[in-house]
Amino acid sequence: MFEISISELMVLAIVGLVVVGPERLPKVARAAGLFIGRLRRYANDVKTDIEREMRLDELKKARTEIEDSMRRFKGDLDAEFRHVERTLDASAESIGAVFESPSDELKNLRDFQDWDGPETTPAPEETPMEAEKTAAAASSAEAAKNDAP
Repeated sequence: MFEISISELMVLAIVGLVVVGPERLPKVARAAGLFIGRLRRYANDVKTDIEREMRLDELKKARTEIEDSMRRFKGDLDAEFRHVERTLDASAESIGAVFESPSDELKNLRDFQDWDGPETTPAPEETPMEAEKTAAAASSAEAAKNDAP
């Protein structure tokens, strides 16, 4: 910022000594040092605030870009969903039309679905004791056949 050489500093010190006087010169120098320190801190604070505002502006720009891309993506996604919905509706209509005006094969298929199968009577279930009696009777009948000439 300021480029002050040692010779210029010496001139300022001599002028300060003559103008202010030797008794008050240390107090004035201390006050000048404090003032310069405050001025530097103030300049740093302003610089920090400006940098923070610049970062905030960058973040706001990034936020708006992200929001715009999200809106575009949502629009694309909605359009794709509408397309899929129309396709599914058309498929449902074509399937419904097939079932509303069935062909002969489809009528036969419906008749087949209503068919319960052949009518059969289930075989009676035998208990273990009845099975033994039946087996004993069969074996005695075979023995009688073998004994007969």
